Amino acid sequence: MKKKLSDRILTYATKNPLAFLGMSCWFATPFVLGILTGLFDVHIPGWFITFMFFLGVIFLYLSSRYEKDA
Repeated sequence: MKKKLSDRILTYATKNPLAFLGMSCWFATPFVLGILTGLFDVHIPGWFITFMFFLGVIFLYLSSRYEKDA
């Protein structure tokens, strides 16, 4: 039986938490920031996107170093 996408994501996140955090910094942050600034008119400083990019780089580097299947 085919697993649901949410189950596969949760399994990957529990097996490789650093890789999951790194990818979340890269792919989820633009969507969340777009929703916050577009719908709720929240001011996000310009340096925050750059900070999230480098935080994603750090998580993915640590993942490649310390997680086996990432």
